Amino acid sequence: GNSNDPAQGFLMAEQKVKALLVEASPRTCATLRRRVAELHQDHRIRTKNVAVAPFSGKAAFYVVSERFQQDYPRKAFHWTMCQLNSMDRQHVLKHHVHLDLSSEEFDPYIEEIKVACKTPATLLEEATVRPSEVDILAIDAEGLDVQILTLFLKLPDFDPAVIFCEVTHVDPASLDQLTQQL
Repeated sequence: GNSNDPAQGFLMAEQKVKALLVEASPRTCATLRRRVAELHQDHRIRTKNVAVAPFSGKAAFYVVSERFQQDYPRKAFHWTMCQLNSMDRQHVLKHHVHLDLSSEEFDPYIEEIKVACKTPATLLEEATVRPSEVDILAIDAEGLDVQILTLFLKLPDFDPAVIFCEVTHVDPASLDQLTQQL
């Protein structure tokens, strides 16, 4: 299928690249795993169903309920059902405007689930990757991108050549602070 992920084309074209794809949403991770299995049978691309966070453990994570697709089939776009999820409930809820629904109409369709969380250090350690070995970091964490990038930047010897980070939902002050860190 088509993807708006900037890293996907690179992963498809560069056969020597190894990658660890991390996805917090169980539903989206299942789709990702199927796609990786179909396209990459050489095990150079691994997937992990976990959220990156400042702690290891479990955390609340918000997804759009399957009931939304049943009740609003014309509004249950791919991005709504597969990409609209976050550890920030308000981030999910504010997208009601893109669905031509009030926040009151959309609110009952936001489900809280629990997801496993790992710190960047733990994630890399479990994947047997040293911070210095990371060449590309791509983050799309629905409103928490800067916080996650900051956690990675604190790792000793972490200095990737390329960083993709969604800044659409980032306030200007946080973006300025991040730019100074880079």
